[in-house]
Amino acid sequence: MAQEFETLYAPASEGPALITKLGMIEGEILSHLETEGPTNVQDLLSRLPWRSESLLMAIGSLIRQGLVRGIQQNTDLLLEQVREQPVPRAGWT
Repeated sequence: MAQEFETLYAPASEGPALITKLGMIEGEILSHLETEGPTNVQDLLSRLPWRSESLLMAIGSLIRQGLVRGIQQNTDLLLEQVREQPVPRAGWT
């Protein structure tokens, strides 16, 4: 099935599928935020080796998924990783 998906939507001659590419970029953004802490979008655009359009799509996706929070700072956006507290389960002490 996975091979069919790759063949149907992302032939090797055309490079990785957009969804795969966005997933890779999202992972790099999360990794950066994990190691460096909150970062402005402009800093991410200059530090990560991806086109700005792809980075902005990945940032939007991470915000929609609730994994990253964006805080407006003048004309820029500060991104920080969302860290939710684990929900206690019945029987846990």
